[in-house]
Parts: sequence; structure tokens; C-alpha cells
Amino acid sequence: MNQLGRFAWIIGPCVLTTGSLICLIIVALGCRDANKAERLYSFRFELKKLTTSPNSVVSAGLWNYCAGDITADSTYSTTYCSTPQGGFWFDPVDIWGLKGADMRYAMPSELQRALSVYRTASLGMEISYLLAICANILGIVVGLLTGFCRLGICFTWLLTGISLLFTTAAAVTSTTLFSTLAGVLKLTLKPYGIYGHLGKNIYGATWLAVALSFLATMVWLVDCCCAPGRNTHHSQERKPLAGLEHDKSYNYNSLPAAGVLKTSYPPSPPPLFPPSQGPGLHLYPMNQVPQHRGPSGTFELHRHA
Repeated sequence: MNQLGRFAWIIGPCVLTTGSLICLIIVALGCRDANKAERLYSFRFELKKLTTSPNSVVSAGLWNYCAGDITADSTYSTTYCSTPQGGFWFDPVDIWGLKGADMRYAMPSELQRALSVYRTASLGMEISYLLAICANILGIVVGLLTGFCRLGICFTWLLTGISLLFTTAAAVTSTTLFSTLAGVLKLTLKPYGIYGHLGKNIYGATWLAVALSFLATMVWLVDCCCAPGRNTHHSQERKPLAGLEHDKSYNYNSLPAAGVLKTSYPPSPPPLFPPSQGPGLHLYPMNQVPQHRGPSGTFELHRHA
């Protein structure tokens, strides 16, 4: 029963960490192709009155962006996705084809500052997601391999805590950046027919990863400090050994039934006299030789001179 409990205490946080890892992978792979871009995106721009742009919808992800149009039934049709690359950030002047109009300097100062912060923090946000994924993988592997060792449990808790730190940092950074960008767009570019909103699915998966990682960290912490059944298991393993040593030390049953007992002392010398060779011949120890006395009576043996 103790082994089953220990197995549950190990598998539980590993399952939570696996769930967090799956959520992070969904976020990392979002907006990579046309099918994912319609549901998994970090930020979406809708250009309803901007005639200089060939696309009316632009969805930005963690590594790239996808563009398309809004159909007659108000659905999105993605027609193009850029190549994923590290350090990606959404540059509206470049993507919307506004370089000739010199719109970079015509944009409001609030939007310019928001885009500058987004450009600076985008690389750190991507690194945080990658480190969180790597820490989750290491935590699962180490937890399954060394879960029955106290030192291994403590090391797994440390890895899970690092994963929680980077997952939280990535979630806070992405949510803050894109929420600020959406608010600035709403204030500055809404009169020009440009709208922006966050992707609910991506941020739902991001914060679910944070919650699962937090639960896994707490379970590993409890397991590291006060997991039940660990000391009892070891004490039960030592008891039979102690009883066995007691029997071997004080019980004559441990002696061999026949044969010569092997000891560290030298062997005994051979007997002084050979064993009995005929009837009436008996050997006695020197201190036990019987004393023969003559019969009591009125006569005694004659002496001959």
C-alpha cells in the first residue's frame, strides 16, 4: 500500500507538469499555418477602412504572422503565413505596406512607444517560453527516474519551480504587451478603421500552463517535505535483519548438525591412549580412577618373606 501511495505522489505532479507542457507547446505552435491562425493567435488586427493594405485581417503569433480576408459571412480566410523566425515582432508599417506613405512618423506617439516596448520585449518573451518548455521536460524525466529518492524529489521540485518562474514570466509579458497594444490601437487608430483584439485561446492555454505548473510545484514541495510512508518503509526493512542477527548470535540452532566446527582456535591434540581394544578395558581420566578396596573381614593376605 505504501508503494502504491508513493507511486501516486510521483505520477500526480508528473501529470500536472505534462499538462503544462502541452499548453506551452500549443502556444508555441500557434499561428504557424492557416488552420492554426484562425483560432490560435496572440493578437489580431482588422483593417476595415485601410485601402493601402491588400489584406483586411492580420494575425500575429509568437514567431510569425498570418494574413487573410474577412469573407461575406464574417469568417476569416487566411491566405498567407510568414516564415517563423526568432525575435519576431509585428511591425505594422512594414506588414501593412505603409513605407511609401511614411506612416512611421505619422503614427501617434502612444502607438510608437507601445510598438517600441513590444519590439524590445519580444525576444525575452520567446526565450521565456522556450526555457519553460525545457524545464518542464527535464522535470518530467527527472521526476520519473528519481521520484523514490529524496534528493531526486528535491531536484525535481527545483526544476518545476524554474519552469513555473519562466512560464509566469512569459504569460505576464505576453498578456501585458498585447493588452497594452490593443488598448493603444483602440484609442489612436479606431477612427481610421483599424481594430485589434487578443486571442482568447492562446492566453487561456498560457494561464492554464501557469496554473498546472503551480500545482505541480506545490505537490513536489509537499512530497519533498512530508511525504507519508517513507520512513516507515525503511524501518520495516531493517527489522528482519536485526532479528536474524539475534538468532544467529544466541541460538544453538545456527550451529551445524554434524561435522567439525570451524573456529579460529588450533585443533585439539589426539587422545593420550587409544580407545578400548578389548572387554574389561576402560579408560578414565586421572582424577576419576576408581579406588579398589579389599574386602573387610577377619583375615588378610599372607606376606611371604
